[in-house]
Amino acid sequence: MIQLSHCPETRHDGHDPVKGFAAPSAKAPVPPAQALPGSDHLKLHYDRRWGSWRSNAVGVVAVVWADMQVEMENGLGQLSSLIQEIRKRLCEAFGKDAVVGVVDDHFSELKRLFVCLLCHSEECIEQRKLWRPLELPGVKVTWCDTIDSGSRQHIPRLETCWNPDGLQIDGMSLELPNRWVVLETAGPNICRVGSHWYDFARIFGQVAEACLVPTKSDIVHLVVRYLDSGGRGAYSAFKALTGKALYNPLTSVHGKDMCVLHAVYGTYSSLLRTAARGILPSKRLEWSSQVVALPKKPAKFQVKGPIYELYPLKRS
Repeated sequence: MIQLSHCPETRHDGHDPVKGFAAPSAKAPVPPAQALPGSDHLKLHYDRRWGSWRSNAVGVVAVVWADMQVEMENGLGQLSSLIQEIRKRLCEAFGKDAVVGVVDDHFSELKRLFVCLLCHSEECIEQRKLWRPLELPGVKVTWCDTIDSGSRQHIPRLETCWNPDGLQIDGMSLELPNRWVVLETAGPNICRVGSHWYDFARIFGQVAEACLVPTKSDIVHLVVRYLDSGGRGAYSAFKALTGKALYNPLTSVHGKDMCVLHAVYGTYSSLLRTAARGILPSKRLEWSSQVVALPKKPAKFQVKGPIYELYPLKRS
């Protein structure tokens, strides 16, 4: 059985304990990957909003969300152009890399858009006044609320949302952009111990197995089974990842290469079957950055130490 990671998010309470949205300096020391005492998993170290666990590895970003209610005269016909207009206006207000993505899950039923922002939550206070509502031809957009995934209230609220039906949960399936992974086969690819995505999964608990499953779209699923009893590994991932974004420092050449984070939790076998069928949530995301091609596979290489699947990823 599968539980979606969606949850009533924590609203901004005026307190921003992780101020700053510029990427950490390349000169700033990043603690080496290390296991927590008495465990087999690694740890995220936060510098302002940026969570790192190893140098030159995909990290986690505590982003801000704008919850927007939409009144539209012509149904879904204008949705694509509306998303483009929202992106344009918010990038003008907050900066060219400010909009990480726009999530339109269940827009047809709820008439709501969630805009993922890389900015100070305080900046949203003044900007929100301009969207109460913002009137465009045939459309009214109201910025209803601001959700800060870095707020001190975020995790306590998530704790009340975990697995309300008491489902059996031992795994996680995480969506990744396919430009961040290199696959050996068209089917499920087993992540080797010491590889980048295997170790990423270890941040949250002891990993029994992990694999990368491609789809026909530009998404690859990272499916993980944890050994922790009672679903503790999946629960740790749920608390650490819900409402966040992922950031790849090695492909951030022409801008910050980020993606909105989306994960589901359930039994490993069910998650793997779902991923193998190429099933994706009914969601359209707009990636924020220019796609940067990965380096070609070396003619001769060996799998040694920390790697991206399945060979070291180098700076462009």
